[in-house]
Amino acid sequence: MNRNLFFFVLVCVSFILSSAVTAPCFAENTSGAADELKDPNGQEAEKPETEDSKEQWVEVKVSLLFGYDDNVVLLNEDRDIVDDYSTSKFVCTLDVRVTPVIRDKWKLGFQYDLYASLHDEVEYRELQAHSLVLFAFWRSSPNYFYIPVTANVYFLDGDTYMNSVKLVPAYYREQGKRMLLSVSAGVELLNYMFDSDQGYDGTDYQAFISETYMFDSDTWIKGTVGFNKVDADEESRSYMGPKFIVSGNMQLFWDIDLALAYSFQYRDYDEYDEAWESERLDRRHVLSAELKKEFSHGISAVLSYTMVVNDSNTERYDYHRNIIMAGIEWSY
Repeated sequence: MNRNLFFFVLVCVSFILSSAVTAPCFAENTSGAADELKDPNGQEAEKPETEDSKEQWVEVKVSLLFGYDDNVVLLNEDRDIVDDYSTSKFVCTLDVRVTPVIRDKWKLGFQYDLYASLHDEVEYRELQAHSLVLFAFWRSSPNYFYIPVTANVYFLDGDTYMNSVKLVPAYYREQGKRMLLSVSAGVELLNYMFDSDQGYDGTDYQAFISETYMFDSDTWIKGTVGFNKVDADEESRSYMGPKFIVSGNMQLFWDIDLALAYSFQYRDYDEYDEAWESERLDRRHVLSAELKKEFSHGISAVLSYTMVVNDSNTERYDYHRNIIMAGIEWSY
């Protein structure tokens, strides 16, 4: 694989993953936060794809997963705040990416993502998320630009939970033969609706810078530093703070891929907790690991584990969470 193609593939994978359905994590009460219910880490280790797959006009990925979540409500499990915290769950995801315009230096297209979960217990936390991304991608080595506009709709237990529109353009630059720098900044407009006619609006300002080092096509490591500032109508939903992420991938025996990721986020909330006579401060750690074995006809077996430790000075939000999922994935 020549140098320009190597970085082109890496950049394509970076912006494909960045367009996945995500939402800000500032509603950690009994109503919950959509992304933390779905994807606590919010980051994936990148995996380069083949040159042919990058030129496909239509790309489809479907996954069927079954697992166990021991704290789907995201609350302190020692305080008996709710009746049930844990549940077994079935998760289905669908990603469809269409790129009708493909030129030497630029692409135009759109992507639709669906996430749906069914719970054995705690049914009111069942999440359905829809995302539509319109994107433009331009490259002139060593520089690459990706401009996505994303609209998200989230449902909890069948009722609309949140709508959002996000614009976070990204710039990539090759650095040497194996390193890639990326910088992104943007904003997401949020509309939370807890009880159909009640809720609040918010704005999530975000900026990230990352560096990726490729050892080979199957082994790499990526470091990311970011900052979020969320302004909401309700002070208890507003926070700001930095985020640090380290992720990587390597191939084990029998062509099994191992993806690892760790993130730490510091959240300084505007909320003043009268019961605890202090402002809320969260230090959130997320560690995830995924094993994937690819078979023929685009079918893969997947096994993943995620651990979340939300260290908060407000006891209500001081919680631990463990998620284990297993299933199959099909890509075209």
